[in-house]
Amino acid sequence: MQLKRLLSQPMDLTSFQNLLQQCQTEQDTQKRKEVEDFYFKYKQEEPASYVANIIEVICSNSSSANYAAILFRRDMEQSGDVAAVYRAGNGNPECVHEIMVRILNTMLNQTNSNSIRFLSEILGVHLERILENDPQGGVAQFPEFFQALETHFAAPTTTHQLRVGFLNCVKYICGLAYTSVTKIGGKAIIDLIFAGLEDQADAVAVAAIKCVNALILYGESDDEGETSDSIIPNSVLQQFVYKIIQRLPAMIGRRNFMDAEQALEQLVDIADMNGAVLKPMVKDIHILVTGILSPPDIDDSLKRLTIVLFSYLCENISDIRKRAKKAISEIISQFIFPYCGLFDDTLTPDWLTSEDPHHFDDQNSLLGYAESALDRISTTLGYKVVFPLIKDFVNFAKANPTVQNCFAVANIFTITAEGLARLVTKEDVIFTIDTLLELSNHPHQRVRYSVLSAIGQLSEDYAPTFQTFHEKVMPLLTKMAQDPCTAVAAHSLGALVNFLEHLKKAETYLYKDALEPVITIHLMQSNHLLSNTNSLALVASLSNTLLKNDFADMCKNYIPHILGMFNNVMETLRKSPNMSLNKPRLSYISRILECLSIVAGTLPQLFAPHIDPLLTAIMELFNFSIDDAESSLLKYTLIAVSRIVDIYPETFPKYMDPIITKLNDIFNLKYIEFDNVNEFAATDDDDCSFTISPHVLQLQAIGFDVISGIMRKTPAAFAPYLDAFLTKIQDRNFHTGSISESLKLNSIECICTAFRVAVAAPTIASPPAVHQRAFTMLVAATESNIDDIDVYQSIADSMTEYVTDYCKYVASTKDMASYTETVNKVFSLLENFENQCRKLLETSLQDIEGDDDLDPEETATMVSDTIDDFSDAIATFADVYGTFAEALGDISIDFISPLLMPVIKRWLNYYASTKKSGVSEAQITFLTSAVSVLADIVKYLSPANSKPLVESFVTIIIENTKLNKEWVEINQVCCYTAGLLFEKYEGDPGLSILIPTLLGNATELIGVVKSGELTSKEALAAYDNAITLSARMAQAFPTEIGNMSGGIAQFWASWLDLASTIQTDREEVIASIQLIISAFARNDPNFMGGNLVRALYAFFSLYFGDHHISIVEDQMNANLIEGANTVLTQIAGHGTILADTIAKCSEYVQKTYSLYTSVRQ
Repeated sequence: MQLKRLLSQPMDLTSFQNLLQQCQTEQDTQKRKEVEDFYFKYKQEEPASYVANIIEVICSNSSSANYAAILFRRDMEQSGDVAAVYRAGNGNPECVHEIMVRILNTMLNQTNSNSIRFLSEILGVHLERILENDPQGGVAQFPEFFQALETHFAAPTTTHQLRVGFLNCVKYICGLAYTSVTKIGGKAIIDLIFAGLEDQADAVAVAAIKCVNALILYGESDDEGETSDSIIPNSVLQQFVYKIIQRLPAMIGRRNFMDAEQALEQLVDIADMNGAVLKPMVKDIHILVTGILSPPDIDDSLKRLTIVLFSYLCENISDIRKRAKKAISEIISQFIFPYCGLFDDTLTPDWLTSEDPHHFDDQNSLLGYAESALDRISTTLGYKVVFPLIKDFVNFAKANPTVQNCFAVANIFTITAEGLARLVTKEDVIFTIDTLLELSNHPHQRVRYSVLSAIGQLSEDYAPTFQTFHEKVMPLLTKMAQDPCTAVAAHSLGALVNFLEHLKKAETYLYKDALEPVITIHLMQSNHLLSNTNSLALVASLSNTLLKNDFADMCKNYIPHILGMFNNVMETLRKSPNMSLNKPRLSYISRILECLSIVAGTLPQLFAPHIDPLLTAIMELFNFSIDDAESSLLKYTLIAVSRIVDIYPETFPKYMDPIITKLNDIFNLKYIEFDNVNEFAATDDDDCSFTISPHVLQLQAIGFDVISGIMRKTPAAFAPYLDAFLTKIQDRNFHTGSISESLKLNSIECICTAFRVAVAAPTIASPPAVHQRAFTMLVAATESNIDDIDVYQSIADSMTEYVTDYCKYVASTKDMASYTETVNKVFSLLENFENQCRKLLETSLQDIEGDDDLDPEETATMVSDTIDDFSDAIATFADVYGTFAEALGDISIDFISPLLMPVIKRWLNYYASTKKSGVSEAQITFLTSAVSVLADIVKYLSPANSKPLVESFVTIIIENTKLNKEWVEINQVCCYTAGLLFEKYEGDPGLSILIPTLLGNATELIGVVKSGELTSKEALAAYDNAITLSARMAQAFPTEIGNMSGGIAQFWASWLDLASTIQTDREEVIASIQLIISAFARNDPNFMGGNLVRALYAFFSLYFGDHHISIVEDQMNANLIEGANTVLTQIAGHGTILADTIAKCSEYVQKTYSLYTSVRQ
């Protein structure tokens, strides 16, 4: 009531002071809000009274003067021209001028440093405003300030606090464009800053350094030839920076660590924003860095900043490796590496009982700063600089095996793994593993834990080379799972998860018997949080590796226990629905949800009794308001939902309403929030700004992933929600304006799935209407700003699904109303995608090749990676083109000839026209993509329709089956397509004349790969394609092949030996299995006679090999599975030949065969 009374009449000064006092001191949240609301209302409704009162307080000796100055400056900064000071005088400059002169005079008479600072900030904001648009006119608006600056700054009687205040004002001027600074009186300001840098008072020097920092934004970049009157010459900035570097040792020598820290912070910012300025001073900075890091008595805050400074130099100064390789090596070896071992051993007892030992160490410690710096340094400087230093440090640690040094060695391997992975050699991996094996026996728990962290990280970054040494690593990990330290033992399971992710299935089976006891101990017999969490992750990871029956046998024992864990979690949350969960607890719950949803998806029959209770609990989880700023639990819950919908679509419709309701809440969240809009007493570092919430963006991206899964698996059930959902995407511009790439792409994926929903429920969602809307949205998405090749590829990948659904609908309904227009638009979009990707490729390659800081090997690697992205994009465009043939078959002939054939010709012409000047991977992409589209035409159109389209390209296909060791991927696609020609045009006599060339080419390719000369995945795939090509030729022309191979029986004998080694290309594995099955079905003497053992061995190796699980679980392979069962029945009566053949197969094949036959029985 008192506040309302005050607002009804002009507020007197005493009442205003009381209001300020309340704003400062009120502790009750509700009362404080009432006071602050009243303050803001008073400021808005009574600007004249407000300004009069607050200026009186600011210019007084009141205890609230500084607080009032902060509020007033904040109002000016946030509101600009509508700030109370301007509104009070109705925009009258004289009124504003009078106020600022009074504040200036108050500052001139002040002695308190804080008061001067806050007053100078008000003046600085005002100077920035009046000078920004009209520098010279702005000076005329406030001449008193510039006169006072000239009179007082250099005067002997002026206190250093007042000089700091003047420089604070100048900092705001320096924040303007350099043209403004020069027009105001650039030389005078520059001289003033120089004077500040040389001032005897360190506080004045720090204020001058802040001015330099403001100017650094307008310095020259590394780009040569960049000139502008808005750019301050680096020669001037370098003089400033040199004085800063000279000044810092003196501050530190006087033990003035406080000012030294501020000065060093500014130098770090300068190194971050404009490394070019520091190029000539690398030697001086090296002296400064070693001077700070070497003495043991220097404050850690300075050392931390110095480490950051050094890392920014490595990142931002081009060619620093050439300029200062010796200095860099010295700093890394003598300081950065040892600091990576500086954990606080006195806290080890606390670490042993911590729920989160992995994140126990303070990231603001010297250890944390060194880790962050080394991460940046290793990525920037690369393998050639860093790995030799690591080797030297390992030898140093062996000679000086302190706990910290040993910890540092393992920690260094962890930190640098990602940055060095591109160029690390097999010998380096052996050195690393041997070093870690030695450290794994260290008596200190922290060292052993660090070893496991390194193995876990290297398992990801050095894969798959790291996994080739499984015989060393896996026994170590299973042994350390029984470490006497619980934290170490639990951590070994996390390393196992990472290692197994990239280990071949057959190799995983070598350790299956050792893994099960590890899981049982940590999941069933331990109450340790990390043990339980990591054992759940290990169970989930094995779902992709073990055969279904093996995984089911394992999970029969674990499912009841895991469900019990989940029930305990739910009971805890029900009791405290608003509880706060730390990261380890959230991780534990997420792993339970992950494990249950993966087990449910992998073993649907076994888990079926539990699926409804699980989904009911998940719906309940949506209602808990867990205190979790990152929304982690909600993310994990949504991910679990997305997994379950794939396997139990029939169960999902009854849960649709709560799921859609929660997703709508998520899609309504704002991912941009404005900060400090009404915040009281913010400092000068808290400017009004906005914050982007990555967690909201992630939530929304996951939400779209859930929606796309529902649309695919239960399209009819989603139909009632489709219209509102598409409206939501349009209203929020997720598909065109999102700042998150994953959010944008996931929303586009949902748009491309919309038509499937309409087809499933045409009475609810009209297919023509949905097509019109969704396709328009898709086109709009492609027309938005895209500057990444990967984005074009991802959009095209989603378009493949849309084209498939749309074409199948057209084929089934003959609804051609918008068909031609749609097809033309799709081809237009893809052509535009291709052109944009070419431009992005050219720009990226220019940037890489123009980077002088990269050595030739790094340049070559980055160029290759960039071209790989381009190649993947073009290949995806080819997939979209091929989808028309796959979905429509012969109906597609109407546009394949006028639209698609020109694309194929253009790609082949581009390859041919550039071949003479040297072939690059980019050109190869156009050849392989063109041939892959031709393969789709051959495969999915009838021979009568496809042959006229492809016959003019047969020559180029055959030519490129010839071994090309540099570009073996050409051989891969051309051998595959050539094989299709023989399969589809089996009776065409024109093909027979190609056999000598093709068989010779295939034989040469097979021989080179078999010898081990070529080992890439492309070479292995080409090897598989060459083997099946020869078989397809033999099937179509047995006489010709027999004449060239010493008889057809001899050919098949050789072929069966080769077929048993096919492993990379799943399609070729299936084709070879089908060939053997058909031979058995017709009792082919070439297979059933003297080649029977070979045929059986090839059959078992292929059918029960690495692709067995994916083959038998694919419903499309029903006929193949039936044929395989027939073969097994057929050979059951052949005595011991079956058992003898199985005994010769690999352990994995024997295992899968045994499980398969036990299930059949």
